[in-house]
Amino acid sequence: MAEETTQAPTEEHKTPLTHESAVAKIRKQQEEAFDKADYAERFAVATRKGLKLVQDPSIVPTLDELKAAVTLKRDRMRFIKLAVNHFGLYSVPKKQGRRKPHMSHRQQSIKSAALRIFKSLMDGKAERLKAVCAKEGFDYIGIPDSAVPELAKRAGLQATKEHFEAQQRKRQKARRRQKFSRAVNAGITTTSEKRFVENGGQFGK
Repeated sequence: MAEETTQAPTEEHKTPLTHESAVAKIRKQQEEAFDKADYAERFAVATRKGLKLVQDPSIVPTLDELKAAVTLKRDRMRFIKLAVNHFGLYSVPKKQGRRKPHMSHRQQSIKSAALRIFKSLMDGKAERLKAVCAKEGFDYIGIPDSAVPELAKRAGLQATKEHFEAQQRKRQKARRRQKFSRAVNAGITTTSEKRFVENGGQFGK
């Protein structure tokens, strides 16, 4: 039997985790996150201004170099004290607006059509697999998981195309309705509005 190797406990495992040590550890992670966000903001400003510090991709500037090159509004504040909550952690602002924004009408239409098309594709795939299994003499065990992503992708593409074509038809009917109104206002004899809008003209263009 192979001998079990035991690792010596590190300094972090030796000391028990207390409330103060946990708060200090989380606050250190928060400070690192603050520095990372500050670096990304200053780097974006430097890129937008076209500074030489960020033009060379082989050179990665440090946070101190970016602070010296890019000045933000908060850098002019001399007295800054970070607020903490009742746990002792740094307070961070809440996200503005809804946490889960509502889908737009376009997204709802595409999602509804994609679900309907995906169901029809799954049913067609199942029928074909059942036919193949009955012909070869195998037991049908369902649609393989590897086929689901491909069917979902096809359903999304077809739903997007279907929504685009529906929007095109809607805009076309609106233009025809406007054309019919202008023809009536000009005193031109035309057919009914419904026939003009649906067929595209008096004689069904």
